[in-house]
This record gives sequence, structure tokens and C-alpha cells, in this order.
Amino acid sequence: MGCLCVRTGVLVSEITVVVGAPASGKSAWVESVRQPGEPVVDYDLLARAFGSTVPHDAPVAVREVAFAARQGAISRIRRGVSDSAYIVQSFIDAAAVAAWLDFGARVVVVDPGKGECLRRAESDGRPQHSFEGIEKWYAEEPVWDSRAEFVKEPSVNNSVRSAAGVKSRRWFSMQASKPDQGAAKLGVISIYDHIGWGGTESKAFIEELNQLDVDVIELHIDSPGGDVFQGIAIMNALRRHKARIEVTVDGLAASIASVIAMAGDRIVMNRGAQMMIHDAWSWGEGDARDLESAAKALEKCSDSIAATYAARTGKSKEHWRELMAVETWFTAEEAVLAGLADSWVDAPSASARFDLSVFNYAGRAAAPAPRINDEGGSEVTAEEFVVRVRELLGLDEGLALDDVAVAVEDLVKAAEAVADAVEPDAVADPVGEPAASAADVDGVVTVDKAVFAELQADAAAGREARARADVARREGLVADAVKAGKISPASSSQWLDRLNVDEANTAALLASLTSGAVPLAEVGSGLDEVEGLSEAEKIFNTAWGTR
Repeated sequence: MGCLCVRTGVLVSEITVVVGAPASGKSAWVESVRQPGEPVVDYDLLARAFGSTVPHDAPVAVREVAFAARQGAISRIRRGVSDSAYIVQSFIDAAAVAAWLDFGARVVVVDPGKGECLRRAESDGRPQHSFEGIEKWYAEEPVWDSRAEFVKEPSVNNSVRSAAGVKSRRWFSMQASKPDQGAAKLGVISIYDHIGWGGTESKAFIEELNQLDVDVIELHIDSPGGDVFQGIAIMNALRRHKARIEVTVDGLAASIASVIAMAGDRIVMNRGAQMMIHDAWSWGEGDARDLESAAKALEKCSDSIAATYAARTGKSKEHWRELMAVETWFTAEEAVLAGLADSWVDAPSASARFDLSVFNYAGRAAAPAPRINDEGGSEVTAEEFVVRVRELLGLDEGLALDDVAVAVEDLVKAAEAVADAVEPDAVADPVGEPAASAADVDGVVTVDKAVFAELQADAAAGREARARADVARREGLVADAVKAGKISPASSSQWLDRLNVDEANTAALLASLTSGAVPLAEVGSGLDEVEGLSEAEKIFNTAWGTR
């Protein structure tokens, strides 16, 4: 059966391609970092396994068998047979490096320097072709892709794991601050890399998260995505935590990183930050039935992700699947307008630290504007919406979006002031004879001062009662929607804000939502051990059920 490697930006399995000149220490580096049971595809090891007694100089017949076995092993690894593997290779061109990186593998270049390689070859008594290979490797060294990693000494690992092979490269950090007396306890978490990539599993993240005894967690995100199942597990763990989750997207929340952001009770986009959503990706191999099964699994995965966006925004899962299908990018403002975030703030723009060439668009600047309207209407982009508001209010064409928002707020406040000043119930029959000057003024009614004061008090009391009734009614609409599974508890405040602005249309939208559509329970499940299955099968069966 073909193996499915689901991803939303990077590969689930971890493949590390280790490159370097002959005698550079590639094999020694792998042995210093690999875990027990992780396969290593190394020509020299294969040659010895097939009967070669001379190190680095196998007979022709053994070389042919060893090379064939090497190619077969690489093919199976690319199909996802193993959860992690190391491939040792001396000569590789720039195109092959890029292909491995695009596939989702890591490329680690072991380079102690030409002089050190020659010294080691001499010390090991290597054959002449090893010295020729060293000269050739440094003479024809390719221009390395910026995504490749470099180590100089195989005994010291600076990129993936410690020399003891115990600790993994961390893509997150957690810390709890010491609060002032009486203040809420605060925890800060930063996710500033690929999710779950580089050996660190979601298990380590969740174990540390569960140890955070805090009232508020500030979660900062700058990530291009990663392992979809680990991302969903992290999102669920954040949801379960007792603390209030305050999410800030500092730079990029793309792919599964955007799903993790949805765990926030409040989501803030820093100025210049971006968010990207797309369908889950996969590589598959096998016959038609295998690929059909893989396609169904991908559909389920993408549906789960879309349901998360729908629960946050109140829009349908189908709406989000449409946007995911075309890979949609959002600026900070657009993410707020789409309901994926609550606000944006002025903060320094994060630098573009990630290679986004694997996606259809290398960031929001290269992508078309997202559709942010509700279903059933005409498609209006964020830019078009702002232009229309400027035109309606007669504002300057170049006025910034924040200034447009201020102008709208001022207009609303002015309208409310006029409405409060006009009280139809305050009209009463005149008491006594009006003064001559007042009688001559059309539309003016003169009343006793005490009567007028009483009318004003009654009007104020009426407004307060009406306001309380409005609040109770709107809160009841939101509570009923949560109870019916139409919206998530985390989005209650957003829906209440919408009702305060436009009750009629928002109430109609709530009524139109499907009951029970929002997954109030956890999405996905844990990775319990099942005897007799490989790690890949365990993950697959846990997510989608047994085959």
C-alpha cells in the first residue's frame, strides 16, 4: 500500500540528507545524532554488508549491488515507510538539494574543510580515489540553498540534536513570569519555526505546557507551518489549558500555524504580520486504490482544518474550503475583517525568515486579495471595501485604514448623540400662558421647569431600561447559538460585538447557521500505542480510523 505523508507546509516524516566530501565525517555525524532504530542509508555500510572487506574500496560486483540497494532504500524512504531516516551522500548538485528540500527533507552539509578531509583520508589509509574525490568535491562544490544547514565537526551537533542524541532542536520556548502580588500569573510561549520539524514532537511541547501553572498565556507565533497532526494536537492542548490564551502573530502564521492561532481566546495581528490558509498536502505512491484512499484522507484532514476556521468566524466550513483550495493569504487587516483575528496593532514588521517558495504564493504581496464577505453576496475584497467607505464618507483617497476607522467611529458617535437628543416622548401640552416671545417662535413649546425635569428623568430611565433589555436579548441570542453548537464559546464576544453593531442581520446569520456544526469537542485524537503497527500506521489509524 502506498504511504501517505500529510503535511500543511512540511513533511510529517523526518528525512535528513547528510552531504559532504569523502572523509568529511558524514557517517560519524549521523551516528552522533541518530536514535536507536532509525535507519541509515550509507553506501559504505551497505558495501560491507554485502561482503566488501576493504573499507571504501569495494569490488565492482559488490559496488553494483550496494548502489542498487541504496537506490531501493531511498525510494522506500521517499514513500514514507520510515518515520525518520538518514541518507548519506557525497556528491550532489544544486538541483538535487533543492528537490530534497522541496520534498520536506533536511539537508545537512558536513564540512570540516578540505585540509582536514585530506588529513583524515591519509590517516585512514584511504585509496587514491578518495583523495581525488575530495579534490573534486571542493572544486565543484555547488552554491548551497539557503535552507541547507552546516556543521564543521561531526562530534558536535549544532543543528538537530545534541551529541548524546537525547535533546532535539527546539522550535518553541516557554517561560512563566513571576507576578506582582495579587496580579495574574503570566506564561509566555513563542513558536518561531516549523511546527514539529527537526526531531521535537508535540509531546514535548504539551508536557511543558501542562506544567505551566499560570492564569494567562501569551502565545507568539512566527511560523510557516509544519506537521498537521502535531499542530492539531498543540491547538487542542492549548484549548484545554485553564489559562486564557492571548495569541499574537508576530510575523507569519501560515498553514497549520494558523490553526494553532485559532486556540486563542483573543488573536492579535502585529502590524505587517500575515496569515495563510490552504488545503493539506501529500505525497503518495501506489495503485489507483491507494491514491484514492490517500485523497479521501486528505479531504478529511482539510475538512477538520476548515471546521476550525468556521468555529472561529461563524462562516461555513464550505466557505473556508473554497479559500483553502486556492491558498489564501491575509494581511493583518484582512485577517481581522475575515474574522480570523480580533485586532491588529502597530508593531515592528517581522522579517521574512522563511523560504515560502514551496507555496503557490511567496507571501501576501504576491497573492490575490482574499474574499472576506459572507456567503450569498457579491465578492468584495478588503481593498474594495475600504475604497467604498472612503467614497461614502467623502474621505481623501490616500487616507490610511486606521484613520478611516476613526472617521467611521466619529460618525457613529455623532449619530448616537443626535438620537439621544431627540426624545419623541418629551412632547407635552403647555402649562399656563406662554410668553409672547416664545409664542412667536414656530415649533417651540414652553413647559414648566419641574415638568420638563421630570420628563427628562423619565426619558433617561426609559433609555437605560431599553439598553438593559437590548443587552439581555443579544446575550441570549449568543448563548442559544453556543448551546446549539452553531458557534464556539471562544467566538462569543465577537458575535456579541456584531449584534451590538447590526442586530437584525447578525441575528439572521446566527439563525441560518447549522446546529451542531461547530466541533466543541477536541479535533483529532492522541497517539496511543498500538502493538504490531509502524509509527506511520499508528498516526494514520489514530487520525482516520483503522483500514
